[in-house]
Amino acid sequence: MKDKNNVEIRVSDEVIVPEPNVTDIHNFGFNGTVADLFPDEGLVTVVDRDSDFFQIEAGRLEVVPE
Repeated sequence: MKDKNNVEIRVSDEVIVPEPNVTDIHNFGFNGTVADLFPDEGLVTVVDRDSDFFQIEAGRLEVVPE
C-alpha cells in the first residue's frame, strides 16, 4: 500500500494523518504510528500518542521520512 506521495507504507512507520473529513472519527490531524494494514480495503490502522486507533485510507496518509 502506498501513501499520497506513492511511498510504500509499512507497519511501524510514522505517518502524518490529515485533518478529518466527514467520514473520520478523529478530530484533528496528527502524527501516528502504523499498527496494521488492510490492503483489500485500502485502509491503514494508525495509533496516536494517546494509544487510540483510527482507520484511515492509505492514500490520505503521508509517511514521515526516517
